[in-house]
Amino acid sequence: MAGITRIEIKESAEELEALLRQQRNARIKERVQALYMIKAQGTSVCAIAKILGKHRSTVQRWLAEYRETGIETMLEFGVSPGRTRVIPNWAVESLKKQLEQPEIGFAGYKQIQHWLGTIALIRQQQFISTQLFISWGYYDSDKMTDRFLSLMLV
Repeated sequence: MAGITRIEIKESAEELEALLRQQRNARIKERVQALYMIKAQGTSVCAIAKILGKHRSTVQRWLAEYRETGIETMLEFGVSPGRTRVIPNWAVESLKKQLEQPEIGFAGYKQIQHWLGTIALIRQQQFISTQLFISWGYYDSDKMTDRFLSLMLV
């Protein structure tokens, strides 16, 4: 019969209710709530999906995950690493050191941009000249600074 869920939930309704009360993350709480509704009330997947405001296939995916790995992995929720930084870590560390020295300081954002561009250019020149044995002219350095600053502002 359609809509009837055939899943064996190992935890008791009381255990699931206690887990439900402990959860602080809304996404995990929804998953535990789905298990609780099936165990305690025999609610169908479609009804759970409507109650939680999720698609039926999402609830079915949660239940498939529960069948395969148990409740422990349902309670874990990973965080994506995010986008890589535009400003490299070495530049951020160098800027922090610079900002810790109040006598040096910066007058404004433009001055920080200029300083970062200069530091990045020096570092790139050192890398290129040591690794690739190329000497830079003024025109090339100026183009590289403009390019680096435009990348930082994106």
